[in-house]
Amino acid sequence: MFNLAPNGSWDSVMLINPDGSDLTRLAQGAPGWTRSMGAWSPTGSHLLLRHRDHHLNDSYILRMTASGSGKTRITDKSMGAGFESPKPLGWRQ
Repeated sequence: MFNLAPNGSWDSVMLINPDGSDLTRLAQGAPGWTRSMGAWSPTGSHLLLRHRDHHLNDSYILRMTASGSGKTRITDKSMGAGFESPKPLGWRQ
């Protein structure tokens, strides 16, 4: 998993196999907010992402499946703003 912002476009969270195959975009930012990589679940079935609001209104942690589906906000309120927003570091087993 890595972040990519090709040709000045919005940040994307990308997934790629170790051999370089199957490059897939899992999540993408947009004007006013960024989604950036975070942490894998112990089983590799899910990951946590950081949703950072550039307008300093609402930043939170997002959970999704490894395929990019099932995006779910897991913090019920803003947990900070801008660069001070929460950063997922890991999962508890």
